[in-house]
Amino acid sequence: MTRSQWDGVLDWLVQHLASHHPNLHHSISREAWDGKVEDLQSRLPSLNDHRAQTELMSLVASIGDAHTILHWEPSEVYPLRFYWFSDGLFVIKAQDKYGHLLNSRVLAINALSMDQLVDAVKKVIPHENESRLRGEFPHYLIHPGILYGLGITHTPQEMQLTCVTGDGLVQTWRVQAEPNLKRDWRDAQEPMPPQKETNAPLYLRGKEQYYWFTHLPNHETVYFRYHRCGEHPAYPMAAFLDQLFQSVRENGTKRLVVDLRQNRGGSSRVLAPFIPRFAALDGINQQGRLYVLVGRETFSSALMNALQFRKYTKAVFVGEPTGGKPNSFGETVTMELPGTDLALTHSTKYFRQSEVDSDSFVPDFVVELSHGDYAAGVDPVWDYVLSDSRRIQWRF
Repeated sequence: MTRSQWDGVLDWLVQHLASHHPNLHHSISREAWDGKVEDLQSRLPSLNDHRAQTELMSLVASIGDAHTILHWEPSEVYPLRFYWFSDGLFVIKAQDKYGHLLNSRVLAINALSMDQLVDAVKKVIPHENESRLRGEFPHYLIHPGILYGLGITHTPQEMQLTCVTGDGLVQTWRVQAEPNLKRDWRDAQEPMPPQKETNAPLYLRGKEQYYWFTHLPNHETVYFRYHRCGEHPAYPMAAFLDQLFQSVRENGTKRLVVDLRQNRGGSSRVLAPFIPRFAALDGINQQGRLYVLVGRETFSSALMNALQFRKYTKAVFVGEPTGGKPNSFGETVTMELPGTDLALTHSTKYFRQSEVDSDSFVPDFVVELSHGDYAAGVDPVWDYVLSDSRRIQWRF
């Protein structure tokens, strides 16, 4: 694009955010924001397209609103998937020719250490807490344009990936970008099953469904996986919950687990009207019987539902601190930036849902997933719930 075209994109972006974001300067002062805009305007003539786009992403990320994002859908991606476990960043999925990298721990990209990579990449990731950064960071590493635009790689087609294998061997491999045929570079943020789904832990099953439940008689438990805050047209939430509550009553259930760990939001209104029904479950809504699982992907409307469970029930919360912030902006709209392949999503409202303005909703018991757990098909959060027989809920 020409200098005048990039100037026009920047002007449109700045004016639109000033007019439509509910509070553009809640985290960054007007003076600091204007300084960033002026600095970028002065540098645009010297920037290539990749650098210009990453600079625009960095500008939007500096607002400090995790719901306000500049999207850049890549035409190519690195054919890998990473996940940030409690013990480091690992390769969890790879195209066949890179299969030897599976389960390797990442040490560096183009000689930049993990700490250096985080410092560089977090500038373009809108986030309000560490959990959101941990969830989003791995996916920016497979975007060739962003890595090149940030100066991490020397070309937008190749990275030098340094990993250590399970036997301690450290080696560097060239990874080539491949066409992004599925257009899904931001998908699959959670780990993928290391074995067939039928043998995978519950949290890795049925990801294509909005919601599902199963009765586990050996544990006298009903497990409710809420994967997406949406109403399935063929299976309304009201009918689904009728069946779930019937299963709880008829099977002598002693424990009900609601899993929100990989729910990134949608509409909180789908589940919210029914949460009082969970509170009314005799024998379930009490200490050690009702659990809500949260994690770094619990975001937006899913976090709202978690906070409603906390308000109306005696649920015990287990997992990781949430990627969403309890008091935050939301209810987004998305539009394309004229003349580019960029799209802007921005908040339109502010939601105050907690008296304490914390960066994240921290569960009662923090349990993290290690790569060893993942590789062995173990869910430490689930195991923690099953072993729970003496928890003390300080809130009640």
